[in-house]
Amino acid sequence: MTLLKQCYPPDHLMFGSDVRCAMEQSAVCTYPSEACGILLGYRETGLVEKALRMENRTEKDISGWHYRIDPLDLYRLECRIENEGYDLIGFYHSHADAEASLSDEDEENMIPGMVYAILPVFQGKPGQIRVYRKTGTDVKAAGISIKLEEKAKQ
Repeated sequence: MTLLKQCYPPDHLMFGSDVRCAMEQSAVCTYPSEACGILLGYRETGLVEKALRMENRTEKDISGWHYRIDPLDLYRLECRIENEGYDLIGFYHSHADAEASLSDEDEENMIPGMVYAILPVFQGKPGQIRVYRKTGTDVKAAGISIKLEEKAKQ
């Protein structure tokens, strides 16, 4: 079992509106600290079905500029994710009162193949999500698009 499968999600991701809503709620609730979490979905289709909030394990005095997800917390999710049939697509975090661009620290800590979504929050209001991915040693934002799709109501 491994969360980090050696395949890349497609360049075009589709986020359900509930995924964006979950990310925004997480970011606004933790503002001015950084929120963080994982993105679950299906690699073959690029559909992101869930954004699961994780605890920011950074010390409180620097949590407005940094985030850290405990590897043990990720390990605990492994069986649950596989039992539900999801793939780990990537991670998300917020930037408090800053643009949704990668910091040097963000770029340095990226896992190749994983998607990284950044949600800016300005004075408690969420902004536009930007998504990045590292392939080898290159990091790109261009070529990854997010399509927000409403789920059909039943």
